[in-house]
Amino acid sequence: MKKMLNGFPHDSDVVRQAQEVIRIEEKKKMFRAHSLFDSFRYAIEGLLYAVKTQRNVRIHLFAFTVVLVAGLLLHLRTIDMAIVLLASIAVVFAEMVNTALELVLDMVNGTRYHPTVKIIKDLSAAGVLIAALGAFIIGILIFSRYIPILVW
Repeated sequence: MKKMLNGFPHDSDVVRQAQEVIRIEEKKKMFRAHSLFDSFRYAIEGLLYAVKTQRNVRIHLFAFTVVLVAGLLLHLRTIDMAIVLLASIAVVFAEMVNTALELVLDMVNGTRYHPTVKIIKDLSAAGVLIAALGAFIIGILIFSRYIPILVW
């Protein structure tokens, strides 16, 4: 039997699960106020979830670590290190947003295929790809000044 959730038809069990999650979250709000500590804790929980469950997040964090260590070992100038780190952080950020968006779409759409959901997921993944390619090009441009073998 189909029910409506946020204006979209869903199987009854999906609607019940979503309503239960909403009820639990509302109950949590009644019992505690969000402190600054809570905000940081939630952010860390999100990061840990992503690291535990998302292969691409682990890959991007590994690349970020390699870039950071290489930059320190090669004694990159401060501006060069800042540019490389900002590009790397942008990739990790894009991957986290992509993961969150995919989870929301899966929650709303369930296991059914929908062409618009596919397009949204593909666009989100393309954003990560563009960020990663940009970071790679920035890395080559900057590291080539410190590692002559990378010169074109």
